[in-house]
Amino acid sequence: MSFTRHSEERINMRLRMILGLSKKKINHMKKRIMRAGLKNPFVSQAVKINELNGKVRNAKGRLVDQIWVVIRNNKVVTVMFRDSSQTSLPIDFDVDLVWSMV
Repeated sequence: MSFTRHSEERINMRLRMILGLSKKKINHMKKRIMRAGLKNPFVSQAVKINELNGKVRNAKGRLVDQIWVVIRNNKVVTVMFRDSSQTSLPIDFDVDLVWSMV
């Protein structure tokens, strides 16, 4: 289980810049992501990693309150913020399994 360079940059940028998390908290979040990927290896999956206490504005200005990751072939492809009122994942992620750690 590993991160692509793109996802590593997104994790650092989004969690540090948007949420203002410390390096220690970001590393804790990465450990949670790694545990999520090991639960169902070699399956394309979308996993809800965390529910935020309140809504925050993402880079596009939308209010969001969940952190999701997309994992393919044992690699974290992307990390994204989502609003709990959204009903489904965008179709372009094409995942076989959607589940939540929280």
